[in-house]
Amino acid sequence: MLKTTMDALPPEILAIFDCALEGIMMADANCKICYVNPAYTRITGRQKQEEIGRPLKLEPPFGPLREAITLSKPVYGRRYQPEFSKAELIVNASPLIINGQVRGGVSFSQDISDFLMLTKKLAEKDQLVRSLTRKLEGLCGAQYTFDDIIGESSKLREAVEMARKTALGSSTVLLVGKSGTGKELFAHAMHNASQRFRKPFLKVNSAAIPENLLESEFFGHERGAFTGAATRKMGLFERADDGTVFLDEIGDMSLSLQAKILRVLQDGEVTRLSGWKPIKVDVRVIAATDRDLQKMIEEGMFREELYYRLNVVKIAIPPLCERPEDIPLLVDHILKRVNHKLGKRLRGIDRQGMQRLFAYCWPGNIRELENVIERAANLVDMPLIPSKAILLPEAPITKKIANEDRTQPDAPSCTDGHAVPSLAEQENLLVQRAVDFYGASVAGKRQAAKALGISLATLYKRMKVLSM
Repeated sequence: MLKTTMDALPPEILAIFDCALEGIMMADANCKICYVNPAYTRITGRQKQEEIGRPLKLEPPFGPLREAITLSKPVYGRRYQPEFSKAELIVNASPLIINGQVRGGVSFSQDISDFLMLTKKLAEKDQLVRSLTRKLEGLCGAQYTFDDIIGESSKLREAVEMARKTALGSSTVLLVGKSGTGKELFAHAMHNASQRFRKPFLKVNSAAIPENLLESEFFGHERGAFTGAATRKMGLFERADDGTVFLDEIGDMSLSLQAKILRVLQDGEVTRLSGWKPIKVDVRVIAATDRDLQKMIEEGMFREELYYRLNVVKIAIPPLCERPEDIPLLVDHILKRVNHKLGKRLRGIDRQGMQRLFAYCWPGNIRELENVIERAANLVDMPLIPSKAILLPEAPITKKIANEDRTQPDAPSCTDGHAVPSLAEQENLLVQRAVDFYGASVAGKRQAAKALGISLATLYKRMKVLSM
């Protein structure tokens, strides 16, 4: 009946159907296909002669066109894969009702295969972005807690307890202590103990970034702000919004940058380089220094207003020489890490070696202790590290080999009537022992210079003085 009706349609109507971009299918009241347009065959990959006269799917789940015909009601937005085709379609189907009777039905289909493929790719990209975001959050997050601070001495415990209490608030904190005492460890632990622990923790070392890049690093820049600024960049404070910024070596910051940091602390907003609109930020600042900021204020090297903004809560971290009772705990902790790193099973240090560790003044603090133990661990294959593997100066040294101009050893001094080596002689002894240990090759000299904390050029100068 429907086929007869279609045969009676004007050619112009059939031409419209044939030109439609949507796939069109018609079926009679018995659910047999009587028409498909070229778009339908293109979308499904089925030829016209394969479809005409074929019954619509007989088994459930039925297609939208059979459902529309049998239930006498339209079906909208049905996702459907036709029989014998891999195409994915979105189908609208309606019954054809003439004089109150269902005489067939018609469906209009759109191919969504490309859309689904694009959606899949976008989902994969989205998953990758989420994965990278989690990794980035991990990189931006604090790595340590208060449990990672090793020691039971009263001075250290006082500092830890003060840091624990302060961590709960949002006040600015100033960590003071000599190099290697663990100021960064405290900063990490305070962030993780705060309500901001799920937010970014970003660190910047003022001494490690060139002066001309510091302002861009802190505050970001707009495109074209300077040569090479091809894109807009968010600064440190924007990226750390709702989190914590750790300003290490704050005493090495220039006066001009100090003034801009002061404005951030005062106003809670930043302005990008070449930008005009202030951006509100909520950031907790933890600063650290091993320098005497009050003396620097007197010398005009540090802004007094910034000092008082930073010094809301001041936490002094004791040097290792003031808590020697913590050395055994630290040695055990360091050995566990070194064993894992080197694949060894070292149990400890012999009694004479531990006595040497207690007698030394540790100007480099815990960082120096870590280096001494790791160097010793590389030298031995026995369970206990012997004293001879502990490479330390024979007498306490109060400063690194830094004065490259000094070429003549100081005259020996006397203490309680006994001659003791001068500082220069002690330094020369360290150079001699380091080169003997690491070797006289270029690679060995580089390692020796790194272990001594001096440049390779300085090492060569000292070796020349020693005629090595």
